[in-house]
Amino acid sequence: MNIEFQVCGLILTTLLLVFYTSHKKLGLYSEQVFFRMLLMSMLLLVLDIASVIAIACMNVWPMSLVYFICKAYVASIVLISGSVLSYLVVDVLQETRHRKFLRRWHILTLVEIIVVFLLPIKIFSENDYVYTYGPCTAAVYSMVAVNFILTYYCILRYKRRINPRRYFGVSLWLAIWAMAGVIQFFNSKLLLVGIASSLGMVTLYILLENPDANINRRFACFKPEALVAFLKQALIKKKKLGLLNISVESEHSLDSEILFASVSQMLESLKKYNEVLVFKGAAMNFVFVSSNEVQLNALAKEFAFVIAPQNYAFMGATVAKLTDVSMFEHVDDILRLCQYAKESMPGQKMIDVSEGIIANFSNRRKIEQEIKDALAENRVDVYFQPIYSVREKRFHSAEALARIRKYDNSLLMPSLFIPVAETTGSIVDIGYRIFEKTCAFLTSSEALSLGIDFIEVNLSVIQCEDEFLADRLIALMEKYKVDPRRINLEITETASIQTKEILLSNMKRLIEYGVTFSLDDFGKGESNLMYIIDMPVSFVKLDMDMSKAYFNTPKARHVVDAVEKMSHGLGLSLVAEGIETAEELRGMEKQGIDYIQGYYFSKPLSQKDFVEFLRTKNECS
Repeated sequence: MNIEFQVCGLILTTLLLVFYTSHKKLGLYSEQVFFRMLLMSMLLLVLDIASVIAIACMNVWPMSLVYFICKAYVASIVLISGSVLSYLVVDVLQETRHRKFLRRWHILTLVEIIVVFLLPIKIFSENDYVYTYGPCTAAVYSMVAVNFILTYYCILRYKRRINPRRYFGVSLWLAIWAMAGVIQFFNSKLLLVGIASSLGMVTLYILLENPDANINRRFACFKPEALVAFLKQALIKKKKLGLLNISVESEHSLDSEILFASVSQMLESLKKYNEVLVFKGAAMNFVFVSSNEVQLNALAKEFAFVIAPQNYAFMGATVAKLTDVSMFEHVDDILRLCQYAKESMPGQKMIDVSEGIIANFSNRRKIEQEIKDALAENRVDVYFQPIYSVREKRFHSAEALARIRKYDNSLLMPSLFIPVAETTGSIVDIGYRIFEKTCAFLTSSEALSLGIDFIEVNLSVIQCEDEFLADRLIALMEKYKVDPRRINLEITETASIQTKEILLSNMKRLIEYGVTFSLDDFGKGESNLMYIIDMPVSFVKLDMDMSKAYFNTPKARHVVDAVEKMSHGLGLSLVAEGIETAEELRGMEKQGIDYIQGYYFSKPLSQKDFVEFLRTKNECS
């Protein structure tokens, strides 16, 4: 009997089934679909072998039984060919929609199987070679071809939505099946369909469904990709799950065997919580997920002991606890919330993610999206706050400030979006957008003819870390044909501390090009008089808090007096920010401050209002 290929395929599929069922899995819906395909593949091989045996024994067995077994075998071919399509669209359809799709597909498959059993089948048996042919098998070939065409159509139409590995694996399986089918069609003595199905399952197992591929071998827990897939399915099903996120930081290097051994020992001791799944996150983060609230709470109490200060290996560890992930729509939100909770409560080792933290995080995410949309839709506007020259008695410059215009034309103030933009890195795009709009304004407006000598533009800390900063800014000035003397760039003391070498290199090139610099927010944070000496700036801007303190404490007056004398001694001009009253203006004039900026003269103005302000104020002066 020609069953060598089928027996090999059955052995291979059986081994695959044993390996698959003996390993720990996540319980994903795609795993369920694959397992059903594995069983159908085994059924196909069993019926294939049974049909060959039945034909060989047809002189002994009732012919009705032989025909039934043979038709059952060819019907299983239709069944397995349709299952490939159902497996492929797991990435396209959510579980509920996929189950509806399966119900409809099963009805169609049932109709096809009924047709198979109604059509006559013929049997060939000569020496050791047996096979079936006739209207029944011809119909099966047609049905399989239609299923393959539909599958390839879905591959082409939904390619971007399908996991690349699934796309490749299913394509390879179809290719193997097509080759086997063509060979068997022209040489019916070679029964290759069963072994082709087995090879297809092996391909999918290796590429997608091997449970070991989801395991981090070092820590014997699931990998980050598995966490994303697991949480994604849980969110779709609105399944209530609790989550613990432990961030392991230590005085040791992250590559330290001491740290790894300590973590491995900790994870081994927690295996008693058999309803808790453990995932390796980014860096040295571990995520524990369970629907068993009792076990998760017990685990949290044990963590409180593990990360106690006396435990050196975990002295920098923190734990964030989230009681229910089902309220979220995206996996990324859950993981970022845990990180946000830790950042918002520095020094806290055990953090219960409260409704307040979730609300603050939600607001932050909305602002992040608002920034992203505003950049894409050109809703980042530049406003200008005039700066008054004490000596010339006119407004000689202005500071360019970012504003985000919302859909209702109200403004999102910088105190709300700047901290978020600095955290996400979008401050870089905002910074370059404001610089470009300032260049366009200088070129197209009357500002220069109305007495403006230059515009001050802030550089963010992240921009100051860009070694191509000078190239980018010079390119924009050349694009709008802006005289570089009309640009003054504001750097902060924080920026000068963190990125001094790169910043100094960029400053040197820009100063040679004709741009000037200001040291902004002097008197705030890590103030150091050496900044003024080290940085090639032309202006020093007193922070608003320092300006206010000048009028409230004698110590602050002495500090401002010292800064004023030192700045003027170095040939630098001094700007006071945050001046809001006539009394403050007179005090700063008496102190010898060169320039005044603040609400006493004007709040930040739109481009149109700023030009009108200059037309009114500077022409009057």
